[in-house]
Amino acid sequence: MSAAPDVALPAAFAPAHAPRQVGKWTVAVSIALGSVMATIDTSIVNVAMPQIRGELGASLQEITWVTTGQAVPEDIEQPTAGFIEPTAVAHAIPRLRQS
Repeated sequence: MSAAPDVALPAAFAPAHAPRQVGKWTVAVSIALGSVMATIDTSIVNVAMPQIRGELGASLQEITWVTTGQAVPEDIEQPTAGFIEPTAVAHAIPRLRQS
């Protein structure tokens, strides 16, 4: 077998620059902001519930889908993130130590 010839990529596919290193504080702030946004989202839904019920003329039993529809994706995301996190952290730790 012969080695594959070196083929230059067209300029459209060549990377424009090397990827930028991300600092550990950037990661920490991003995670903290995500947690704060989830809390604010839940608060907004709970505060707006009476207004939503009034606008739609829905009973309490009929409007519970709003809270459920907002909570289910968050409940699915948490175990998924817990499953993915060990692999992601294992790859990120060496990069964070370089910062």
